[in-house]
Amino acid sequence: MNHTPSGAPRGQGRYGQGWLDSKGRNETQVREEVLELLWTLREAGKNRLDEILKSSTEEDLEEILGAMERDGWIGVQNGR
Repeated sequence: MNHTPSGAPRGQGRYGQGWLDSKGRNETQVREEVLELLWTLREAGKNRLDEILKSSTEEDLEEILGAMERDGWIGVQNGR
């Protein structure tokens, strides 16, 4: 079983360690690609959550963004 640094167990589901998406990417790879997407969209002036969700075909993007925010990878305030 995988544990967080505090010793708490980590989930093995879609947003825990040990999964691959339909393209064979692991969690870190997916998150890095989402970060690239966010950077590219921000440079194009798109930084609202609804614009980001409409601009991507990434599976479960809203859930991935939520997990990234929860884990401190990104910050979302007022839908941006």
